[in-house]
This record gives sequence, structure tokens and C-alpha cells, in this order.
Amino acid sequence: MTTPFVFDMTNREALIQSLCSYFGLSEEQVEDFVLMNEDVSLELFCQTYDIVEEQLNRPALYIASYHSTTNMDRCASIQTLGLLNLRETIRQDTPLARYLRERGVMFDLDNKTVCCHGNVFDLRKKHVGVVDSRNRAKDFVAYKLYEDHQINGFLCTDDVLDYGGYVNLRPEFLMNVAELFKDSRLESDWKRDPKRQAYVLKYIAPLSDYNPSTFSIHREVVAQKSPEEVEEMKVQGLLTTALRTLFNSMVWGTVSEDISYLNGDAVVPPQNIIQIYTAESYTTFNETAW
Repeated sequence: MTTPFVFDMTNREALIQSLCSYFGLSEEQVEDFVLMNEDVSLELFCQTYDIVEEQLNRPALYIASYHSTTNMDRCASIQTLGLLNLRETIRQDTPLARYLRERGVMFDLDNKTVCCHGNVFDLRKKHVGVVDSRNRAKDFVAYKLYEDHQINGFLCTDDVLDYGGYVNLRPEFLMNVAELFKDSRLESDWKRDPKRQAYVLKYIAPLSDYNPSTFSIHREVVAQKSPEEVEEMKVQGLLTTALRTLFNSMVWGTVSEDISYLNGDAVVPPQNIIQIYTAESYTTFNETAW
């Protein structure tokens, strides 16, 4: 069995070590390339250190990401079920699923309906043109469940907790549900729950589970390539992002915000969640991450 290789660019030390191990280079070689070149392209990096194309691809390549979440069970369900996409989170016995049921919000994911206290909405019909606020909210709920339900994270970022959408306060999906049923308590009750805590998860997932859009590979390009070619492009995109991120950190003192997207049906099993931070412990660690 091939030993998995974990490429981690969530902090500078991990990023340097990942590049060193991936290419069999020293820290000095990696840092010298970044500090001595304005062009830190993957092509120039390979030319500088005589890296041939065959060395770029590794079997069993895993990539680390961060994910921000909030729950009331101290991540107990995550440690049991893993990190789930939105549809599975609603389908399984999770804090979000229980929270919605307790407030009368019932989803029939297979038949694409949602109801709350007698109000039933068909999520199959998408409105076009000018729509009122309720139908717009319904379309957002449907979009989140059936098109945008994947696990999102960060390959790297200055601060996970600063990301917009206030996902460290409540699941963003609750905002859409609250707008649909015109009941702000569906969102605010979660924020006010004294047991609610914010967490940052660090997880690993195989390259094949990462959507090509993570590496700026557009659908039109994917449609024209074989699966093998797409995987090779994802590796090149990862390494290109890694070199750019290290350059920005070491030369400019800035950190890119590179969002990662898993494929729609992908989940992260419990054993691939390698660290669970409270908001406080993550903030302490992140002070010296870059």
C-alpha cells in the first residue's frame, strides 16, 4: 500500500516542509528560490532544480484544509460522523438537523420540499426574472441544497475566523431558511444558544475529492480533458498556488485566501480530521502561523 503524502499549506512552516518533502529539496533551496526570483512559476522552479514532469505527480496525494464551523455538542457528532456536506448534515443526526426539527422545519430531500408549521415549499421550481423576496429566498435554499452543498474550506488564509458570512456564529444556511419562513429566530436562536461554540477543523482529503475549481480549472476545460489530465492539472494548480503563497508570505508579508471546494458528494471521515481547534486555541496558534 502506498503511504499517503499530505501536502499542507495552512501555515508557513507546513508549506515549506511540504515543498521540501515533495521534491526532495532542502529548506534553503526552497526559500532561496522564493527570495531570489520575482517569477516564482512552477515552470521556473522545475527548471531551477532539474525537476522532470514525472516528479510532479504522486500517488495517494492528500491535501490539508481548514474549515470553520459552530455547534452545541463540542464536535461530538463530527468526531462520530465526520465532516459532512450540507445535504448529509441535514439527513444525519447532527446538531443542525436536530435544531431544524425542533423548530418544525422538515426537509424531504428526495422529493425536494421543505415545510414549517404548515407552510410547504417546492424546491424544484426555480424562478426567473423579477421575483419577490420569499421566492428569492426559496431559490437560495434550493441552490444551497442541490448545487452548492459541498464542503468548503481554506487551503490557506490569514484568519479562518475572519471569513465573511459569519459562519463562526451560525451555519450560513440558517440565514436562508430564516428568510424563507420570515422568522429571524430560526437564525438568531442558534447564535444565542449558550452551548454554541465556534471551532476550526483541520482536515485532509485526497486530491480526487477536491473539485477542479479549487485550482482555478474551469468547467469548460474539465469537459475537454480526460480524468487523468484533470488530476495532473490539479497537481500543477496546487504547486503553483503553494509557490505563490510562500512568495507572498516571505516577500510581502501577506497571506493569500485560497478557498478549497470538495466535490459535491464528498465527506471527510473522522480519521481524516487531524485537528479540532476552539476559536481561542486557533487564534493563539494563528498568531505565529505566517
